[in-house]
Amino acid sequence: MGQLAKVTTKKANLTKRETLSERSKEYGRAATAENSRLAYEADLKSFQTFCVEHGELALPALPQTVADYFTYLAETGKAVATIKRRAVSIGQSHALAGYESPVKHPVVRKVLQGIKRTHGSAQHKKTALTGEALPTALLAIDTCSLMGKRDKAIILLAFALAGRRSEVAALNVEDIEFRSTGLVVTLRKSKTDQEGQGREVGVPRLPHEGLCPVRAVEEWIAAAGGGTPLTHGPLFRVFALAGKGQEQQLSEKQIDGRAVAALVKRVTSKAGIKGDFSGHSLRSGFITTAASTKGVTEGDIQAVSGHRSVPQLRSYVQRANVLKDCPLSAMFGGAT
Repeated sequence: MGQLAKVTTKKANLTKRETLSERSKEYGRAATAENSRLAYEADLKSFQTFCVEHGELALPALPQTVADYFTYLAETGKAVATIKRRAVSIGQSHALAGYESPVKHPVVRKVLQGIKRTHGSAQHKKTALTGEALPTALLAIDTCSLMGKRDKAIILLAFALAGRRSEVAALNVEDIEFRSTGLVVTLRKSKTDQEGQGREVGVPRLPHEGLCPVRAVEEWIAAAGGGTPLTHGPLFRVFALAGKGQEQQLSEKQIDGRAVAALVKRVTSKAGIKGDFSGHSLRSGFITTAASTKGVTEGDIQAVSGHRSVPQLRSYVQRANVLKDCPLSAMFGGAT
């Protein structure tokens, strides 16, 4: 083989290797859910900023630097859950770079224990949008408009699926199978199914048309197509910005989880429902309502919610039934 041929072959192999390296990085990023990855990047940026301001190295970081950073977070009012997540992010960044995690050092562990003990580790629970409050929330939606039809379908379907906001936002029309008695929704990827094996959830048709998720989705799909029902692509789409006095135009862009959360906050606020609501309020609302409904078992709920952890599911059930069969009522004849 001539010298020129050898050089050409070497360059081709180098290019191929560089391509493989880039693809391997992409696969590495795909191993982590997008929301988790964004949180991880934000955590590291916060730590790096702290280190720059104090003239310290962020990678590899000294244990005392990490301990001081966690102390700074605690003193500035960050939640214990946030500090714990940032500890994981810092530990992972060191492990990926081939360094020993400073988070494992006794100095850092002691500081974390002290923060948990001082500030408590109980997480703030968002308010559940229960079946009782759901009709009131829907009254805040103008279902005569195209956007209103979309919003109603999102609320009712997310509730019926006990869906996470990211799961509902990621749905495509192809994931919906209509049947005579309802519809079957294929959730292709979720927080507990990062490999995308998917699972099917049944949504029955309800006699109350105003609360029926099947009817709401049917009406949205028919209206969104402008006379021709949607057959493929994103199920729930973004409305493009329009000029003053102009009707907003539906785009082909898929909504994201933040849009679902914003919608829940908007309709509950407009409806005057008190509480601290989020996208998770629909998932917790379904579980809370189901848990307090006679004849519904934990297995029934789990089949819809997709919980792999029974103890985690039971935390919702316990909250729903915290006043049910309370000994004090039996002791002093309280309300049942």
